[in-house]
Formats: sequence, C-alpha cells, structure tokens
Amino acid sequence: MGTITVIRTFTTVAVGRIINPKAARSQVLGTMILGISKALHEETILDENLGKYMNANLGEYHIPVYADEKTSL
Repeated sequence: MGTITVIRTFTTVAVGRIINPKAARSQVLGTMILGISKALHEETILDENLGKYMNANLGEYHIPVYADEKTSL
C-alpha cells in the first residue's frame, strides 16, 4: 500500500465577526483535517435495506491527529 502526501489544501469559509482569531483558525484547520480524513481514512457503511448507518460510533473511525503529521500546518 502506498503513501499519500497532501501537499497543499485550500478552503473557503463564510464567517461572521471573528472574536477570537486563534480559535477561528483552529476551527478552520480542524475542519480541513476532518475533510482530508473523510477522503482518505473514514468509511461510512450504509445498510440499504434498513436505510441507516451501520457504523454509528466514532470507535470505528480512524481520525488523523497531529501525531500523524510529519510536518506542522
């Protein structure tokens, strides 16, 4: 199995008045990491007969954390 390296990401966000720039930046970076995670790691299993998700808890997901990164954002 190969290794995928994300070299650059881009996002556009719509925000109101930013009260805490540090917290706003963290929110944006967090959603970007979760988006990459969804594309590369996570899998949602849907039971088409029942119309519901079979993996309904986060224990079945591999969500990347900072320790997975080789370089900082």
